[in-house]
Amino acid sequence: MREAISGHYRDTFGLDIDPARIVVTAGASAALLLACTALVDRDDEVLMPDPCYPCNRHISWLAPKAVRS
Repeated sequence: MREAISGHYRDTFGLDIDPARIVVTAGASAALLLACTALVDRDDEVLMPDPCYPCNRHISWLAPKAVRS
């Protein structure tokens, strides 16, 4: 699947993306959880649009605290 996604970006946008750099998730909430866990540290400020999907606010607040406690 990652190779197919890489091929799509190459064919559509002319971008050469290594399939190993592509992460496939079960949905946007899972992707946001992974991103917040990897990138947001305790006490970082996260800017979010309003309105947004309600769960996003909770994920961005909880992920860095749960992982780095």
